Amino acid sequence: MATEKKILYVITKSNSGGAQKHVFDLATEMSRDFNVTVAAGGNGFLFDKLTAKKIRTLHLESLGRDVDAKKDVSSFITLFRLIKKENPDILHLHSPKAGVMGTVAAFLINLFSGKRPIETIYTVHGFTFNENRSDVEKFFIELITWVTIILSSKTITLSERERNQVRHWPFVEEKLEIIPLGIAMPEFLSKEEARAFLSKKIGKEISSGSFIIGTIAELHQNKGLPYALRALSHIKDDYTYIIVGDGEEREALQEIISSHSLEEKVFLAGHIDSAATIMKAFDIFLLPSLKEGMPYTLIEAGMANLPVIASRVGGIPNMIENSKDGLLVSTKREKEIEQALLYSMENKEKIESMASHFHHKTLENWTLEKMLMNTRSLYKETLN
Repeated sequence: MATEKKILYVITKSNSGGAQKHVFDLATEMSRDFNVTVAAGGNGFLFDKLTAKKIRTLHLESLGRDVDAKKDVSSFITLFRLIKKENPDILHLHSPKAGVMGTVAAFLINLFSGKRPIETIYTVHGFTFNENRSDVEKFFIELITWVTIILSSKTITLSERERNQVRHWPFVEEKLEIIPLGIAMPEFLSKEEARAFLSKKIGKEISSGSFIIGTIAELHQNKGLPYALRALSHIKDDYTYIIVGDGEEREALQEIISSHSLEEKVFLAGHIDSAATIMKAFDIFLLPSLKEGMPYTLIEAGMANLPVIASRVGGIPNMIENSKDGLLVSTKREKEIEQALLYSMENKEKIESMASHFHHKTLENWTLEKMLMNTRSLYKETLN
C-alpha cells in the first residue's frame, strides 16, 4: 500500500489497558505502511510509549469515559474539527465513546465534504450494554451501539460471541468482521526472577511454599476484583494474591482488603511496565471480570503456560473451554471463585494439564502476525 495513505486512531483513554495496547500495536506496526497518528483523551502511558516509537500523538483533553454532557459536547466538537483537519483515509476508532463520536463526526464530514469519503472502522473492546445497568440504560446503549455500527464502514469484534450478540440487528451483519487479538511472545522473566521482583515491589518476601495467585488489570469496576477479594477471605490455605495495575478503584479495594484482614495475603502492586514479563511468578492467573472483549492478559497467561480462572463473559468462552483450557466462573459469584481456587490448589497436575492445552491453543490462534495480517487485509478491502 502507498505510504501516503493516512490512518487516524482514536481511543477514549490513554491509560495502560488492553484496548490501549491494541492501539499501540496497530499504530507501531502499521506505521511501516501508513502515515499514522493517534489521538486519545487524558495524558496516560499510551502517549509515552507512542512517543518513544516516534508515533505522532494528539491529546483530546476533555474526552473521558464517564458521561458528562458539557464535556462530551466539547469533545465532539474538538474531535469533529480534528478529523476534518487530519482528513485520514481510515479513521480507526476504539472504545465506545470514541466510537460513537468518531462515526457521527466522520459521517457528517463525508456528507458535506464532496471529497472521497473517510472510511471508518470501529473495534469493539467489549459491549457496554453487557455492564450491570438498568434496562432503560441498556436500551439506549444498544441504540447508540447500533448507530455506531451502521455509520461505520466496518465494525471489528474480537470474538464470535460478541458478533453473535448484535448480528441479528437490522442492517448490521454485513458490517461485522471478526479479528481476534494477537500479541508477540513476551520476554518472560524466570519464576525466580519474577518473584524476586514482585517481592521488592510489594515489600514482602514471597514464601516459596505459598500458592501465588495473580491478576494484571486496570483497577476498574468492570474487573470484578471485589468478588475475588471476598472469595479469598474464606480460604484459609497458604496463598498470596498479587494484583498488578492501577486505577480509580484502588482505594475501594484497599478498604475491602483491610475490612477482611487480608493485608498479609493480598497486595496491590501498582502499575508495572511490561507487566506480562512477571507472569511466571504466579501459580495461577485470575481474571474475575464483569465485562471483557478478548483480554490480552489471558493470551499472555497462555503464552506463559499459566493455569487460568476467568469469568464467563465477552469473548472469554471462545478462548477457554471450561475444564479443558482453564476454569470458567460466573460473574459476581464469590462461591464459584472460591471453589475454583480451592480446586486449583488441590489439583495442581490437572490445572497444569489445562495450562499446557491453553498454551498450545494460544500459540496457534492469537499471534501478533495473524492479527496484523487480518487487519491489513481489512484496511486494503476498505480502501478499494
